[in-house]
Amino acid sequence: MDLIVYHYGVEECKPSHAYGPALRDHFLLHYIISGSLSILLSELTEQSAPGITNGDGHKENYIKKSIQFIETNYSRSMSIESLASYIGLNKNYFSTIFSELLGVPPQEYLIKYRVNKACKLLNNKDLAISDISRSVGYDDPLGFSKIFKQIKGVSPKYYGKTLL
Repeated sequence: MDLIVYHYGVEECKPSHAYGPALRDHFLLHYIISGSLSILLSELTEQSAPGITNGDGHKENYIKKSIQFIETNYSRSMSIESLASYIGLNKNYFSTIFSELLGVPPQEYLIKYRVNKACKLLNNKDLAISDISRSVGYDDPLGFSKIFKQIKGVSPKYYGKTLL
């Protein structure tokens, strides 16, 4: 199993701190350590995500790296600008090559990816729509439901009850 570190930082936690309530297909490691943890995590991050060269002819590499980033971070708040910045490209150029190679703009790809992940979570009848929406990167369950209906043609509640 590979360890891919894609987010780290320092946070002061209060007693009984909890990170949730969302479902994730990845693990959160929460260490309470004093010392040089940030150096360790910085090293892990650099080693787990080899850089992309900025030369011409690497469009496929940029898109592959962006899809990997989406698959890893879809449950977090994400903008196309932050995605382009992660890849090391200008937002407009990134959007152009993404659309050129995949046939859809990056924002549409991200939305559809999140909705498809939500469809899988809807198999679990014990989960509330609000929990599912947070699990796929939407803090607002109503906004999530509207987007879901635009993509699938039915509400998440109806989809979970009748189409599964």
